[in-house]
Amino acid sequence: MKLSIITINFNNAKGLQKTIESVVCQTFTDFEYIVIDGGSTDGSVDIIKQYSDKIAYWISEQDNGIYNAMNKGIWQAKGEYLNFMNSGDMLYSPTVLTEVFEKYNFTESVITGNRIEVLWNKTKRVGNGITALRNGKISLFGLLDDTIHHQCSFIKHNMFEKYGLYNENYAIVSDWIFFLQIIGIYGEKINYIKDIIAIFNYDGISNREEEKLNAERMRAINEFVPKPILNDYESYQSLKKRIKYIFKYKFTLYLAKFVNKTIRMPKKPFKVLKKK
Repeated sequence: MKLSIITINFNNAKGLQKTIESVVCQTFTDFEYIVIDGGSTDGSVDIIKQYSDKIAYWISEQDNGIYNAMNKGIWQAKGEYLNFMNSGDMLYSPTVLTEVFEKYNFTESVITGNRIEVLWNKTKRVGNGITALRNGKISLFGLLDDTIHHQCSFIKHNMFEKYGLYNENYAIVSDWIFFLQIIGIYGEKINYIKDIIAIFNYDGISNREEEKLNAERMRAINEFVPKPILNDYESYQSLKKRIKYIFKYKFTLYLAKFVNKTIRMPKKPFKVLKKK
């Protein structure tokens, strides 16, 4: 089997229905669909049952958080590649999987594309699946600053066998930690394609709790990044802040002084030439 799509959900019946509908309508058929529900009480289970003939495996029981639920999905998955399309997110179109898997012959450990991002004010924009790109290439520093979005990514199943499942000691950033380790530190290959894979809504926990997100990132960086690399990263961040200050403040100040000096009116009035 080529692909396993895993959806986790907890008390998000409206978002879950949108997600399921975007998956079960796919023209691509070489995939299985897995839904892991955290014991919802809002009607989510009724929605899952409604589509149960299209779902290879589902369960509704209390879990220990987002990554415990995602790991449950991994344990059940049989596909060569895994995609995590959590409740509220959607595949871009009914033909997107057909277009991706028939157009490309993938061998890389991770394939990622772009996504449509639905912002808080309901406006939309196209987002790069790898915000960690630097000059068109993935880098460790890029991954330390940014991430790879799992909604528009396909991860080889054997990556979880080789490096382990998502770290359940973190509430928000374990998918980022996973990509940081396997690509940034261990150098697994990634293929960035420009196809739009998913539609992502900015209403998830990682977008609502920015302070907690940043705290978890710093904790993970100190735990998983080798100290020599961390020293370089801290120097890089310090340099970046100084450059930002120079260009944002000092350059602006010098430019303002130059403009002011250039257009300043002369102290003496112009002489009026008299007609002869």
